Amino acid sequence: LRSEPPATSPLGVRSANVLDAQLAFSSAGRRLAMATMLARLPSKFVAGLPEKATAAGVNFEASHSRHCRAFELPLGQQMATYAADDLHRLEAVLLSQKPPSGGSYLQARSRSAAIVAGILRSPESLAQHRLDRYARTMRG
Repeated sequence: LRSEPPATSPLGVRSANVLDAQLAFSSAGRRLAMATMLARLPSKFVAGLPEKATAAGVNFEASHSRHCRAFELPLGQQMATYAADDLHRLEAVLLSQKPPSGGSYLQARSRSAAIVAGILRSPESLAQHRLDRYARTMRG
């Protein structure tokens, strides 16, 4: 396990607002995966983007299971390309989909703010939440 606490402002950046767009399309108990969301999009929005599952060969689960970052800073060219492609995927979702909760991101913003506040209060709570989520996934 890592002994140092997570940085509250990595790279010296402090965000004014945070919105986890994934929360706008997910239920309270289950997050919608990006690959699942991408399958719902009109093809013109994802044309030319590499497949999410095979892009860069990033194994997030292996890194997270060791409490490590999936991307090491500074990013190499392969990881920077993957990150840029992910931004394009997110853009495709935001341009082509409206959240089921009336087409607004307000609920997702509120849920995001609660998550961020919880992390800042107790970073360990996020780790336990992820462990619980992985356990549910493993049980099926």
